[in-house]
Amino acid sequence: MPHIPGKKRPNAWVYRDSFDHARHFAWHRSRAQANFRGEAWELSPEEFFELWSTPELWSQRGRRPEHLVLTRYDWEKPWSRSNCCIITRYNQLLITKCRKMNQDCERYYQDPVVA
Repeated sequence: MPHIPGKKRPNAWVYRDSFDHARHFAWHRSRAQANFRGEAWELSPEEFFELWSTPELWSQRGRRPEHLVLTRYDWEKPWSRSNCCIITRYNQLLITKCRKMNQDCERYYQDPVVA
């Protein structure tokens, strides 16, 4: 159903808090990116919000090595609450390198920020 200008859409996601709005937007973006890569996505917005639970944790996301990222334990399984953790970008890059070289990379998951 097309949107009629000036008419309210009760089914649209609206958050009064900018933190919740940013997390919901990131959930949509992450789900779309996983779909683009052909990866299964089973994380609901609520589960995604549980992973990124605080503004302090959320503010540490980024692309620098010391920043935090969401990653999967097993890359063959879908993105789900039981298969995801938050670790540093540096550890995630080391995991990617180890997987390409068919090495054991479990040691980089030893201290996930959020289990």
